[in-house]
Amino acid sequence: MKKIILLLFIIIFSNCSISESTQKIKYRLELIQSYDIDIPEPSGLCFNQNHTALFTVNDPPNNKIYKMKLDGTDIQELSYQGTDLEGITFDNRDSTIWIVDESLVQLVHLDTNGTVIDSFQINFSSANIKNGFEGLTFNSQNNQFYILNEKDPGVLIELDSNLNITNQTTLNFADDYSGIFFDNISGNYFIVSDESESLYIWNKTAGVIEELNIGEAKIEGICFDSETNYIYFVSDSQEKLFIYELVDAEN
Repeated sequence: MKKIILLLFIIIFSNCSISESTQKIKYRLELIQSYDIDIPEPSGLCFNQNHTALFTVNDPPNNKIYKMKLDGTDIQELSYQGTDLEGITFDNRDSTIWIVDESLVQLVHLDTNGTVIDSFQINFSSANIKNGFEGLTFNSQNNQFYILNEKDPGVLIELDSNLNITNQTTLNFADDYSGIFFDNISGNYFIVSDESESLYIWNKTAGVIEELNIGEAKIEGICFDSETNYIYFVSDSQEKLFIYELVDAEN
């Protein structure tokens, strides 16, 4: 009799666990379109002011900034050339852009033509400079910048208005961290890992809210449009722009 009761308990507990796990899956990614883009090894990604265009940067030897339409066409090359560009974000306070240079451990502030406004050294040392600054995003809720350190260690670095480090959050949910976008509507961070080939929706209070497999190689840039629920990715190795829709998992 005791064995039967124990068996029933195990079955009920297992069913509860399965149910709870299933409830955590809220979204899925649905591919809308993919485009080949004439940009070698694109890395970071961000919108312009009104989400009608995208900015991206690319790796050495080009180290340039590009503006393109949402379908990857009409590519314009900005005048600036960096050393080891990885992340980019748009500052809606003055309609300027900021980029992160991995090897120089710097943030660079530019206008949308690529003219340098200023540059700032960030007081952060990584165990391996080749696994250093990889992503950058601006949080307009608190007017702070967030830098993503790729790995060894994986860290989210918070900067105050003077671009001093105020907090460092160790990340341990992916093999590496290659791109980040802050959504001002939900207050969540969209983080991609090219090695894990996954997207993580994350916030500072709850941690990882959702993990979604992308299944595409070397995704290194991301931005999310909360009005359309479209997510834009760029792939470094494939030189492609992907558009996915974040949809309810039950649909």
